[in-house]
Amino acid sequence: MKLQESLDMKFTQTLVYSGSRAQVTEMLKNPEYYKKRWAALDDCAQVDLSLTENRIRVSSTVSVSAENLEQLANKLNSGLNLKVVEVWDLNQPGWVENGTMSGSMAGVPVKFSATMVANSGSIPQSDTEITLEGEVTCAIPFFAAGVERAVIKTIQNAFTKETAKADEFLL
Repeated sequence: MKLQESLDMKFTQTLVYSGSRAQVTEMLKNPEYYKKRWAALDDCAQVDLSLTENRIRVSSTVSVSAENLEQLANKLNSGLNLKVVEVWDLNQPGWVENGTMSGSMAGVPVKFSATMVANSGSIPQSDTEITLEGEVTCAIPFFAAGVERAVIKTIQNAFTKETAKADEFLL
């Protein structure tokens, strides 16, 4: 008997930052920003940032408690480590433009990936909007949809809180 695998669960998240694309780029180059971003999930998150002339690469390891992964934790009864890698491409003026994000959870066959696009208005000091579009995949038969929803909820909650944290770096 073959068990049917779950279809990937899609998600979209849009964040609006109250800063220009240049300001948001500088924020995204600061490892302290990522530590503050993840603080609601893990105040000891590990962040490694590398910067080249045309790319920002960030790798974050976050311990996610059972409280933050309600549905998943009920099934697994433990906290989990979330590994997230973000890569931003910088355009000619050196501002963030397009990026990718991927993540996985230690010990659980679940992963997510997303593309990220930064847009700002025609006025140099206008707000910057970043849109994530991605999918979550879980290979646990019968529980996959619940696990995928829990992961998406965790991602959305983290990024919803992010805009408040970002203001510290954009002012």
